[in-house]
Amino acid sequence: MLPVAPIFTLLLQTDSYVSWFLDWLWKHPVYIVPFIAILSAIGSWLNSLYEKYKERSRWSPIQTTLPPPQPAQEKPKKTTPPANKDAKDIKESKETKPTDGILDPKPAQKPSASSDVTPPPVKSKPAAKQKATKSIFISYRRQDSNDVTGRIYDRLIAKFGKQAVFKDVDSIPLGVDFREVLSQSVGQCAVLLAVIGKQWLTVEADGGQRRLEDSADFVRIEIEAALQRNIPVIPLLVQQAAMPREDLLPESLKKLAYRNAIHIRPDPDFHPDMDRLIKGIELHLNS
Repeated sequence: MLPVAPIFTLLLQTDSYVSWFLDWLWKHPVYIVPFIAILSAIGSWLNSLYEKYKERSRWSPIQTTLPPPQPAQEKPKKTTPPANKDAKDIKESKETKPTDGILDPKPAQKPSASSDVTPPPVKSKPAAKQKATKSIFISYRRQDSNDVTGRIYDRLIAKFGKQAVFKDVDSIPLGVDFREVLSQSVGQCAVLLAVIGKQWLTVEADGGQRRLEDSADFVRIEIEAALQRNIPVIPLLVQQAAMPREDLLPESLKKLAYRNAIHIRPDPDFHPDMDRLIKGIELHLNS
């Protein structure tokens, strides 16, 4: 929030129009409180703009590594003959003198191919299996919380990367049981985020029945798969929604009522709430 006292001090040092306005404001004290409220609202708006700019302007400095210095190559030294020898001595030193009665030694024989000893084959170690990257699965209803889920998804991929966050299962092959595909996709994640809005519990199908009562409901299948595998499920309460009670949930989802939830409020509290959520997710990914 902007400090009010320094602003008044700055305005007092400006031209006569500001001084006249402050004098008029002093004579009409009923407008002082609205004026301060307007300044506070402007300060909050500027602070939210600064937080958004700071979030989008993250960058990582490029680290440059210089190659290690190479040692200087020494130049070969030139050998000069001794000065006290004449050309005749140098010529005689180059000539080979035969040895009397002594046979020349035989040159060393190369070992035959049969005498070569082949080393035992080295057993190659099997390549270590790469660990599957732990991921985050977002479960939500498009009719309930499509907009705020998009903002949550943008913050998560900015922190963990796009490959680590799954929001929609759009590529379900034809002719396969979609329940098994959804269950397998949830089984590969390390934490599931259940986005719950005001209509999450009461959304109805075409026949007037609640979608949660349908065993083929996508959201129900996703949360059931996570609860059955003991995968951490974090309810995200958006749109000022309340946590669903146990008696309002199907039998397979009653455990969801006891999972510790977090509120994701609109601006200016959205980014602080997301910071708390990211810290909680990191605890599950690092465990």
